[in-house]
Amino acid sequence: MKYRYLPRHVGIILLSLHALGPSVLLADVPGKLGSFLEQHCIDCHEGSEAEGGLDLQSLKWKTDDAHNESVWVKVYDRVESGEMPPEDGAEISDVERESMTKDLSQRLIETREKAYTRHGRAVSRRVNRFEYENILRDLLHDPYLKIADQLPLDGEVHGFAKVGTAVDVSHVQVDAYLDAAE
Repeated sequence: MKYRYLPRHVGIILLSLHALGPSVLLADVPGKLGSFLEQHCIDCHEGSEAEGGLDLQSLKWKTDDAHNESVWVKVYDRVESGEMPPEDGAEISDVERESMTKDLSQRLIETREKAYTRHGRAVSRRVNRFEYENILRDLLHDPYLKIADQLPLDGEVHGFAKVGTAVDVSHVQVDAYLDAAE
């Protein structure tokens, strides 16, 4: 591993952690999952030149973070489908594969259920600009009212402008909606 651009003390710490082995680097990964990753995955998925761009060394066990959760779901999918580890990699038995995928899926599901309990399944969203225009048309009894062009463009997810994660609320949008209402 190359640490030449880091301050000397940081490089020494990282080198000593690397010398201790992957168990220290995967310390936050729970139970059987951490040992599975150490035995079968860390050789190829470690450091800046990790295969497939997946650096297990820097991947944290923070499944409450959406991006991090999606990476762990991809890890699950690859191992469960038999794609990982590759044929030229470490051999794993069907029992090991099943045990790891069961453990990982259970932990991911628990995290997701906790999030649903805290926040609910639906994401809060504002009305998009065309819905807002229709609301004002109904309230003002003016079927020809055109204000959608005065409002900021709405975000889209897969071509849909009504998805809660795409239709966020910012002060710019609130100001534009209030200006249009006046």
